[in-house]
Amino acid sequence: MTSNIIEKYHVEYGFSLIPNKPRSKIPAVKEYKQYFDKVCYEEIKPNQNVGVMTGRPSNNLVVFDDDTFA
Repeated sequence: MTSNIIEKYHVEYGFSLIPNKPRSKIPAVKEYKQYFDKVCYEEIKPNQNVGVMTGRPSNNLVVFDDDTFA
């Protein structure tokens, strides 16, 4: 994922994306908290996952994670 796609998701959807380590939910950037107030333009490499900053950085995006089974 290139920085152009990161910019597109930020502009069109208001999402702030950060690169995660491959096959992981762990941020690949040091001090990811700095992206609460700015967009991360670091390139997300093809083998990396993508993290979406929730709350204020992503236009007040809220995520519900329900791991229960019916």
